[in-house]
Amino acid sequence: MLEFVNFVADQFSRSSWLGLATSAALAPMAFVVGWSAIREWRSYVALAEIDALRRGLASQDISIARRHAEGWMQAIGVSADVRKVIINAPDAATLRDLLRAGPLAEVEKRTSAVGHSAAVQVLAATAVSPWPGLDGVLVIWRGARLVRQVAQLYGHRPGVIGTVALFQRVAIDAGAVAAVDIVVSSATEALLNSPMAGGLAGQAAGAAVAARRMLRLAFATAESCRPV
Repeated sequence: MLEFVNFVADQFSRSSWLGLATSAALAPMAFVVGWSAIREWRSYVALAEIDALRRGLASQDISIARRHAEGWMQAIGVSADVRKVIINAPDAATLRDLLRAGPLAEVEKRTSAVGHSAAVQVLAATAVSPWPGLDGVLVIWRGARLVRQVAQLYGHRPGVIGTVALFQRVAIDAGAVAAVDIVVSSATEALLNSPMAGGLAGQAAGAAVAARRMLRLAFATAESCRPV
């Protein structure tokens, strides 16, 4: 930003018309960069809503739980009929049970599908990759995309900075990783026993490890984002 301002000021020092022309030419780019920075900051700050949502839904005050449940269900696109049934729950405990059995169960099913899709893609890509260094790039890129996909399923819209912050949140959430370890092992086993995955893993054993990490990452991200 400082370099940008200095450049424009330097053009004004040469002549007024050159400074105005430079400002007009660069204004759209400056606007895009500034707006992008604002969006990234808002997405980073929005991650605090995860904890606020959990506190709200954990409340024994039914009015507070209803308000947070309504906002979350709208964010993930739950139908009006389902929202009405859950919101009309007689108490907070029943509301949470309905959330787990309905919208949350559906989101978890989609998370599992997204995780398996990412695992298969990484498995295939790393198995046929001609350069070992490219494997790491593929895994990092697909992992970042996976984190954003899972976060979006849970009603969050992280940008680049928000995704990095969510990566950190998942990495330090040791409880989440431990809780899903058995589930991930079973899912990976089922994945690698398929004919296509088995053939690819035979060509590159490291691809199976990358696939397992995608599954672990999907479930750990889900655990960090789930509201109840």
